[in-house]
Amino acid sequence: MRGRWSRALTASIASDERHNSAGSIQAQLDAVFATQESNQFGPQRYALMFKPGTYAVNANVGFYTSVGGLGKSPAEVTVQGVTVDAGWFGGNATQNFWRSVENLTIAPPSGFDRWAVAQAAPMRRVSVLGDLNLAPSGYGWASGGYIADSKVSGIVQPYSQQQWFTRDSQVGGWLASASTPRMKAITEVPPMAIHLRVSSSRSSGPKVSMPT
Repeated sequence: MRGRWSRALTASIASDERHNSAGSIQAQLDAVFATQESNQFGPQRYALMFKPGTYAVNANVGFYTSVGGLGKSPAEVTVQGVTVDAGWFGGNATQNFWRSVENLTIAPPSGFDRWAVAQAAPMRRVSVLGDLNLAPSGYGWASGGYIADSKVSGIVQPYSQQQWFTRDSQVGGWLASASTPRMKAITEVPPMAIHLRVSSSRSSGPKVSMPT
């Protein structure tokens, strides 16, 4: 099994843009995405790792792809986007499994980043400078996700997400929706921005529910 995985895994480490242009890096990212966008049951695995620096690129993230920064903190690597959408499945994100992003900063020129995933697709140690949209473009179905140890300066926008778990993070606000988000140790939320009621449950801890 170890030999099989070592052959399947491709680790791409991006240099800083003094040695590798943004266009060259973007082309590499696009090539991986073209292979992995709908490759739900293929053997390929990709780890796309960025050395410390600022990159004018957007990484569209397909199946079995991990995007990460190699700095000591998320602040040491900045990209314009790490994006998950659902064009491959007709705008339905309920099968956007098996991908991740961690240890970098996302500074989207549009003011928001899209991370429309289902299960097994964590976002960890990420700083988003803007809003974070958890639904696919067109607001088709989406099903679950996980954020930990992260910071979103703007509003988290779940829209059509069915459920979500967020822990040990800071968000600028959480948009009310039909989803069932659960939160643990979430700080720096403006009281009027979250638009949700927090209640307690002895069996499962704090629960965030829609106001009635």
